[in-house]
Amino acid sequence: MTGAENVPRAAAPGTGAKLPGADGKQPNVGGKQPGAGVEIPPPRGWRDPRALAGLPAGAPLCVALSGGADSVALLLLTPPPVAAVHVHHGIRGAEADRDAEFCRALCERLKIPFAVRYADVPARAGETGESMETAARAERYRLLAEHAAANGMAGVLTAHHADDQLETLLQHLLRGSGLRGMCGIPAVRREGELLLIRPMLETPKEEILAYLAARGETFVTDSTNAERGCTRNRLRLDVLPVLKAIAPDAAEKAATAARRMSEDEKWMEDTAAAFLAEHGENPPAAALAALPRPIFVRVVQCLCPRDLSEVHFEALFTLVCRAVPHSALSLPHGVAKIEGGRLVITSEALTTVLANIVIMIALTLFTGKTKMGKAMRACSEDKAAAQLMGINVNATISATFAIGSALAAIAGVLLCSFNTSLMPTTGSMPGIKAFTAAVFGGIGSIPGAFLGGLLLGIIEALAKAYISTQLANSIVFAVLIVVLLVKPAGLLGKIVPEKV
Repeated sequence: MTGAENVPRAAAPGTGAKLPGADGKQPNVGGKQPGAGVEIPPPRGWRDPRALAGLPAGAPLCVALSGGADSVALLLLTPPPVAAVHVHHGIRGAEADRDAEFCRALCERLKIPFAVRYADVPARAGETGESMETAARAERYRLLAEHAAANGMAGVLTAHHADDQLETLLQHLLRGSGLRGMCGIPAVRREGELLLIRPMLETPKEEILAYLAARGETFVTDSTNAERGCTRNRLRLDVLPVLKAIAPDAAEKAATAARRMSEDEKWMEDTAAAFLAEHGENPPAAALAALPRPIFVRVVQCLCPRDLSEVHFEALFTLVCRAVPHSALSLPHGVAKIEGGRLVITSEALTTVLANIVIMIALTLFTGKTKMGKAMRACSEDKAAAQLMGINVNATISATFAIGSALAAIAGVLLCSFNTSLMPTTGSMPGIKAFTAAVFGGIGSIPGAFLGGLLLGIIEALAKAYISTQLANSIVFAVLIVVLLVKPAGLLGKIVPEKV
C-alpha cells in the first residue's frame, strides 16, 4: 500500500457493517457516479497502462491490490481484461486478514478474478538479515512474478503515485544519489520476467481520494503507515505537508522532474552501451580515462553491475588513468585489473570456487603426507595411543585449532565478499550449513565436505527456484536426513569399527 490513507477505513469483515457490494446492488464500474449516470473522468495524471507499456489493447493485466485507496482506484481505472492479486505478507495479524477479505469482497462485487498469495516475511527477514520492509518488498515482487507467469498476464500494475515519487526523490536526495537515483520510480520496469507498470505515477494523492469519493468507494488503511519508525513514513507525515504548503503541486512537479531526469539517464546509458559495443567487455584503459565522468561511471556499472560506492568509482578511474600493467583493485564481488592496457573485471564467484579447490587439495595433502597431519589424524582416533607413540597431543590439538581458525578466517573473507552488509548473525546460517555439508559428505573426509557443500548448494538453489524460498533450508536438511538413513557415514565417509 502506498501513501498514508487519511479518510475513514472500511469496516472490518465480521463487524456487522456491510462491505462493498454486500447490499446486492450492481457493481459500480464504468466510471459512473452511483445513481446519477454521470461519467466520472479519471484523476489527473492517469495514463492508460497498455499504451504506457507498449502492450496491445487486449493484453491481460493484473493489479496488485492491497485494499488501500491507491490500489482500489487503480483497479477501478484499469480497462478489462484485468485480474487482481493480493499479497498477504504474514505480518500485521488480524488487520492483514481484514485487508485480504476486503479485496476478495471488492473483486467479487466487481466480478474481477481475484487471488491471494501468502508470504512469510518474518522468516525471510530472519534468514537473510534483511529489514522487514526489504524482505516484504522482495517477497511481494517474487509472488507477483509467479502469479503473472502462471496466469499468462502481460504485466502487473502497482499503485505508486506522484506523492510516492516525491517521497522517493527526497529519500534518494538524502542518500546523496546521482542522476540514476534521482530518476525515482520508473513508470515501466522489468524485474526479471516481471513487467511492472505504474500508470498513476504522475497522479497526486489528492486526486485519487477525490476520484474514490466521487464514485462512493471505500478502502482499508494500513495502520503502519501512521508509524514514524521509518524514513519514508516520516517524510510522508512530517515533510510533505510542509512542502505542499509552500508548493501545492510539489508532487506533480517532482513526478515531472523525475521523468525528465529519466530521459537524460537513458541517453547516458545508451552512450555507455555504444562505447562497450565498440570496445568490448575489456575496454582499453586509455579510452576509459578519456570518457566524461558520467559516461565512465555508467560504463563501469555495466561491467560491474553490483553496487559500487563513490570510493570505488574514484579508485577505478585512478586505476585506468595510471594503467600500470598488472595493477589490481578489489571490488565488491570482483577484482579489477589492468592487463595488456585493458581493464579486466573478474568475478569473485570464480575466485571462491578456485580457493576452495586449492584449500581442499592442500588440506588433503597436509593431513595425508605431513608428520603434523598424520599426528592430527592419530589424535582424532585415539589420543592415548597417539601419546604412547610419542606424539605431543597438546601441541597437535593447538595446531589443529590454529589451522581451523585460519580456515574460518578465509571462509569469513570469502563470505563477506558476497554480502553488502554485515551483522553479528551473518555467519550463523552459513556455519550451520558448513557443518551440514561436512556431515553430508562424510565426517573426516575433506573431499567429502567439499562435495557435500557443492551438492547442498545445488539442492538449495533448485529448491528456491522451483519450490519455495522459505522451504529451501528445510528441503536441504530433509535431503541430509534421507542420505544419512541410506548411508550413515555420509557420501564419502567410512564407518570405523570401535575397537574393544
